[in-house]
Amino acid sequence: MKKLFYFAFAAMLCCGFTACSGDDDNGNSNEDGGNLDNLLGIWTLVKDVWYSDNDNSIDKYEPGIYVIYFGPDGIGLTQEINDGKKWTSRFKYTLMDDKLRIEFDEDDSEPWIATIKSLSAEQLVLIEEGYNEEYDYSYRYESYYMRYE
Repeated sequence: MKKLFYFAFAAMLCCGFTACSGDDDNGNSNEDGGNLDNLLGIWTLVKDVWYSDNDNSIDKYEPGIYVIYFGPDGIGLTQEINDGKKWTSRFKYTLMDDKLRIEFDEDDSEPWIATIKSLSAEQLVLIEEGYNEEYDYSYRYESYYMRYE
């Protein structure tokens, strides 16, 4: 069940962050003018958009079902509420330019790396792009979050 949760979390985060330009004064701004300090705090997933070679879909979520917290110390938490059950996982994260790297404490899988498409005080958009070798298709996954406090 944990593997399924981590896969769902990775998908909902939409692994892929593109935001910072190389000439930022302090490295904390993205292309949209947002400050990466805006990442800190609590976010809730509101929409996922999936594009692949053979399928496209959009899923919308009620605020509070999928929640992610980014702390100032590089530690974060995820929470999912599904069928009245709550799952919480702890992770470590780092930011390098526009890339967000997440490593779950209780998981031996590879770190999840996402690109920040946009980041403001109220909205976070993450992108994950890749290729599924097992099923032979390319994909792009966009996850839209709003501030949740």
